[in-house]
Amino acid sequence: TDVSLIDSIETAINATCSRQQAFDARILQLNIFSHQRQPRVLWMGLEPIKRFQQLQSLLLQQLMQEFDRIKTQIDLPRIETESHFTPHLTLGRFKSTYDLNPMSNYLASQSETVFGIWPVRQVVLYESILSPTGPTYHQLQVTNLQIV
Repeated sequence: TDVSLIDSIETAINATCSRQQAFDARILQLNIFSHQRQPRVLWMGLEPIKRFQQLQSLLLQQLMQEFDRIKTQIDLPRIETESHFTPHLTLGRFKSTYDLNPMSNYLASQSETVFGIWPVRQVVLYESILSPTGPTYHQLQVTNLQIV
């Protein structure tokens, strides 16, 4: 992301998230992105899905308004595609092709398992700096959700 956009991104996050109520998320469904024969990402799903999708949609709308205000064109996901957004926690990435056949039964057996409840009380904006040894993350902004 262009560094000159950080202030606008922070403004959009604050304007959107400071008006949203905190909620509890359920961590469940161990799964992979990509085809099981060529996995890319191991992840766990988050619910309530609609709550995360709503937050994403509101944030995208606010980002578009903010970028329009500063006359910046940027390629954001279309709001109509919010149902394609899968709320998740990334557990790891596969560097090379890995056969998941031995693990596929285990993944299937975990599809309904709830691994825990996680309180969502704030939204944090991170900067990720990629390097050959892996990414480094720096916290840029924290916006608290409303506690009711």
